[in-house]
Amino acid sequence: MNSILLFYLVIFLSTTCFDNIINARWLDTMQNYTIFAGAILFPLSGILFFAIPTIYLIKTGKINQYNSTNIVSRKDLFIIALFDSLRSIIQSIPTPYLTIISMNIFNKLSLIGIPIASYFFLNTRYLPNHFLGIFLTMYGITITFIPNFIQHQSIGNGWLALYILGIIPDVCSFIYKEKKLKQRPNIWWFNTWVCIYQLFIGILLLPLNILIFSVRDFPKQIGYGFMCQFVGKNMQEGDDCKYAFLWLIIFSILSTIMNTIMLMIIRDGSSVLFVIINTLKTPITSYLGSFKVLAGKNVSKINITDIFSFIILLVGSIVYNWKNEIKENDDIINNLRNDLSEFEYQESEKELLIKYKYII
Repeated sequence: MNSILLFYLVIFLSTTCFDNIINARWLDTMQNYTIFAGAILFPLSGILFFAIPTIYLIKTGKINQYNSTNIVSRKDLFIIALFDSLRSIIQSIPTPYLTIISMNIFNKLSLIGIPIASYFFLNTRYLPNHFLGIFLTMYGITITFIPNFIQHQSIGNGWLALYILGIIPDVCSFIYKEKKLKQRPNIWWFNTWVCIYQLFIGILLLPLNILIFSVRDFPKQIGYGFMCQFVGKNMQEGDDCKYAFLWLIIFSILSTIMNTIMLMIIRDGSSVLFVIINTLKTPITSYLGSFKVLAGKNVSKINITDIFSFIILLVGSIVYNWKNEIKENDDIINNLRNDLSEFEYQESEKELLIKYKYII
């Protein structure tokens, strides 16, 4: 693992431990408007936090948006946004009814789906240390899962099933992102357009609220959602909107940092590497989630298994990174680049493979 990638991982771990906690606190304040929050508010804040740096970089000539468009098409970004939007909307609905620990645990089921999908769609090949690393990671997650599942048997199976369903578009998004990020588009430009398309998709999917509220109440619920989020005013029974805007801002800042670093890790490493490292936050988040001042009503106690789980997950991460994954096209690209001029060397991997009659 190179030093730059290691730096990305350290920064990511130092911020991601608070991700689920802050997200849960925000959605607690928007409990009656979760679809509205996931479909509209989250991508809207993403546009704001990503577009400003992107516009600055374009104006200063540090981003050539036309070259970026040639590398990754707007259609590609729309597909990624669609997967992300579906995951966000599906998982936003049950979030207020689940504990932070249960969300952390079930999110890691993507670790099974991503390697399988990357084998077929990204031509990634794995060595014994990768299988052992994945096994240790799942084992570490299971250690955390069993006692906490016993402690929280009151969690509805329907909410869990809906949350797990959101993992399917999440896996699809990871695979598609990795495929496109290997062509090295600008990260800020990439994220900005994904957020714009997410907002567009969110507006189209907003009528899903009708499944919960009547057609007559739909406009009223949207209005209530805006008042709750931006004014902090309780509009109906069960609202807790006082700090909704504060939690949204904090979550948006953390999300901007994490999404940027996540794409860098996927670009310079892989989706599976990101998920493996991301599992280290599970016992840490469980520890932070034991403090009521941070977790609010989602607070839950930790036990000795969380400490043991962290050790297993740490060992699993080290084992997984002992040797790099193998990309079937890597040798082809490297051999081609050895014979290319400096100008040709700067071309993307996709352009090289197409030019020399190879297919990704």
